[in-house]
Amino acid sequence: MSMFRPLYDWGLKQAEKPYALGLLFLVALTEPCVSPIPPDVLLIPMTIGHREKAYRFALASVIGLFLGGAAGYLIGAFAMDTVGQWLINTYHLQEGFDAFNRTFDKWGLWMVIGKGLVPFVPVPLVFLVVGSGGAHINPLFFGLSIVLSQGARLFFEAWLVRRYGAPVRQFIERYLTWIGLAVLAVVGAVIWLALGR
Repeated sequence: MSMFRPLYDWGLKQAEKPYALGLLFLVALTEPCVSPIPPDVLLIPMTIGHREKAYRFALASVIGLFLGGAAGYLIGAFAMDTVGQWLINTYHLQEGFDAFNRTFDKWGLWMVIGKGLVPFVPVPLVFLVVGSGGAHINPLFFGLSIVLSQGARLFFEAWLVRRYGAPVRQFIERYLTWIGLAVLAVVGAVIWLALGR
């Protein structure tokens, strides 16, 4: 049995709960402003558990990401010296944030779009969102990039699981350990890169 099986089973069980949409919304809401956990880790098992709710789950995630993105953007735009710095200090990421700012000056909005399309890009979403606010990127373009890129990815995942439910479930359950280890490796690389080590 995979060491990730309890977490996967927990995600499947959450789809049965009356608060499933709210939980998924909350995970999505916190990712852009305080949490490193993308909603995908809950969206996929919940969608496997209830394929008929796939698009509702994806929509709750996108709305949460948009609102969390707006909060993170406002932190960057108006509270970088207080709340933004607290977030950086909490995660011990000052060196990584400084390196990020140098890269962000060059690539900016393209980084936000790339992160939206690929959830495990080795840059925490909170950096991109707070950085976008701090750089005063056009809020309309920022909001659209979050909704379109994150929405495209999440609705694609929902469609994939809804359309190919049984084979996707079999694949995930068969290779759960390898998938989990790959995600851990990417998260570890993100932390390592962010800390500048």
